[in-house]
Amino acid sequence: MQLARDVKPVLDKRGDVLAFVSIGKDDRAREFAELTGMPAECIFADPDSASYAALGLYQSVARTFFNPATPLAFQRRLAEGKTDDIVEVVTKTWKPWVPPRSSQAFQQGGTFALVPNAEGILVPVFSWYDEATAAHAPFSKFLDAMGEA
Repeated sequence: MQLARDVKPVLDKRGDVLAFVSIGKDDRAREFAELTGMPAECIFADPDSASYAALGLYQSVARTFFNPATPLAFQRRLAEGKTDDIVEVVTKTWKPWVPPRSSQAFQQGGTFALVPNAEGILVPVFSWYDEATAAHAPFSKFLDAMGEA
């Protein structure tokens, strides 16, 4: 919801493209778009987590459920007063969902900004690997990196 509301409009204004990759199949991606307000054309389903593996994103029980960074990430959001989206999701839109493979329940995400170099090859100008659940990239740093590219 925050990406759709706070980040996508900035990227659109700059002429940049937002691509959101999520575990699951196409039907789940469409449902996610409806629940979050993210345009469906920005969401790409990755039922096998191939993009997550290619990017080297973390996947483990320890990083998901037993990582102190998870409660610390939620604590940071509370301290910053940034809990409206979480409350919205938990109280109004969240539905139980089982990913295509049980190991995907332990998949952490990341945030990457890619820009074309002189040869037109996309190269990263920002890379963030979520260390735990809810430990997402600060979108201001992501947008700053895109602005400097």
